[in-house]
Amino acid sequence: MGASFTSAETLSLGYTEGKNYTGAPMGIGVGDNMWIDMAIKIPGSTIRTLAGAQITGVNGSCSSIADVETFHIWLRQDLEGENLAEFTLVPNQLNNVKKGINKLKFKTPWEIPADFEGDLYIGFGYKYSSGNARGLAVSTNPIPGGFYMLRADSLWYDYSHLGSACIEAIVEGENLPKINPQLSRIDLPEFYIKTREEYTPTFVIHNFGTETLASIDVTAQFDGCEAITQQVAVDTESGMMKTFTLSFNPQDAPINATNATFTIAPTTGEDADTDNNSLAGTFTTAPQEYQHRVLSEEFTTEMCGSCPAITKWTHEELQKEEFKDIIMVCHHAGYKTDFLTTAWDSEYTKLYGGGTFAPGFAADRAILSQNDIVFFPTPNEALTDWWKVRLAEPALVSVDLKVTQSENAENEIVVEVWGEKCIETIAENPSVTVWLIEDGIPAVEQANGGKDYVHNHVNRAVQSENYWGEPVTFEGDKYNYSCTFTLDEGWVKENMYVVAFIGENGSNYKQHFVRNANRVKLTDQIDAIESIEADKEVINTEYFDITGQRVINPDKGIYIIRKSYSDGSVDTQKSIIRRNR
Repeated sequence: MGASFTSAETLSLGYTEGKNYTGAPMGIGVGDNMWIDMAIKIPGSTIRTLAGAQITGVNGSCSSIADVETFHIWLRQDLEGENLAEFTLVPNQLNNVKKGINKLKFKTPWEIPADFEGDLYIGFGYKYSSGNARGLAVSTNPIPGGFYMLRADSLWYDYSHLGSACIEAIVEGENLPKINPQLSRIDLPEFYIKTREEYTPTFVIHNFGTETLASIDVTAQFDGCEAITQQVAVDTESGMMKTFTLSFNPQDAPINATNATFTIAPTTGEDADTDNNSLAGTFTTAPQEYQHRVLSEEFTTEMCGSCPAITKWTHEELQKEEFKDIIMVCHHAGYKTDFLTTAWDSEYTKLYGGGTFAPGFAADRAILSQNDIVFFPTPNEALTDWWKVRLAEPALVSVDLKVTQSENAENEIVVEVWGEKCIETIAENPSVTVWLIEDGIPAVEQANGGKDYVHNHVNRAVQSENYWGEPVTFEGDKYNYSCTFTLDEGWVKENMYVVAFIGENGSNYKQHFVRNANRVKLTDQIDAIESIEADKEVINTEYFDITGQRVINPDKGIYIIRKSYSDGSVDTQKSIIRRNR
């Protein structure tokens, strides 16, 4: 039995529901060419269901028509191929370009052949008279095949990961498909934690049929698991899209890499095109998770007049119970410099990926939409919303911290960082970064700060000249790392913290993702150790090299020091000896 069809006048093919958007995803320059050309791709299987019908025109949107002279539309089997149909609008008093949706028709409609091969590209572009590309109209909803752009180098680029171009083709015919849902995108969470018993992907579907789509069945096939099917009410009209989430529990999925395939089908009626119903992806399955503490970084300086207001608000938010696991660190860079700016503060502005500003915030150095890591929160709640997103993400590596007084100098401390992972790979180049942070530093001349303004969470020191962290090596699932800091006499120890985090040390600004972090107060750690040791006497001290061999007269280097006390207790520490003993 063949697919079900009905008589209908029109059907639209596009990914933005025929709507106009007022801007384009950031970070796309067009160069000096005077034509802006965009396109979307419709799968060939969808086009073949329309055999015998005609594409009569293309609706294209402009968010601005300043300096726009001419529009054109076209159809192609290849982005660089010949036009199957085309039309150029030269404005006049009766027919002019306009801001928003421009409905353009081909002088000769294109009839869709039954033997059509490949995919169909639907194009819309405009010519402008001066260096102005503000007319680019693109949604911020990424759809594969939803946004191609011709750049000044005469090459096409796929920007579908940023959004969808506001373009749709209009189809007219007497036998258009009634039912044709397309699974356009799935967003898979990076991790599935078995102890959570819930894995929740996001689905985006489009209705390329003429009837309203009432409901669909979604079948998930995970590695090692039986297929799971759920029914979803979608109520999606012709040409519209629907975004929804579903939760699954693939308990039998293998640890580490897990493959998944998702397939949709209309609950009732026959689908005219089953080739556009499935998408696959991969995620990581983990047996457990650890407490997740989120590293939040702020870029600020005394030159930034807008910083004090949001800093005050942020301080109040950090007092709330729901944000107790947010670790705030301030880098004095981003907008000029001040007396607290250091070389590493300036180095970390590479996280912007371009121009800088203050205040700028990041959380776990994770990428937001539009490829931003550092962003200006508008409104302020955009920051706390991002914190909540990051807090909800699982941590698959632990970070524990210990601070001790160095035996080499009174103003030197030793920081030990250790932990474990529960999956095979947490980063391509795992690294550990350790910072010293100080609160309560009086401002010198903070713009809009007032006379009592103080700087908190100030990044005072980093453990080495490698500001992006030192490589960390796992022995099995465990790691250990230690470093030393020399405390400046101008720092107030009682106001200081040690912050450490495990993350990625990548080759560009997008690859410094933080997997987990921790923070301890400096004096809480040192005072606790001193109070314990004050009540007992060291009766024996032994030194071992990193291979475990005992050393009688240790020279400079890294040693394991074991102390035996009068109360029978034993303490073992890894430490750096910087001079002959």
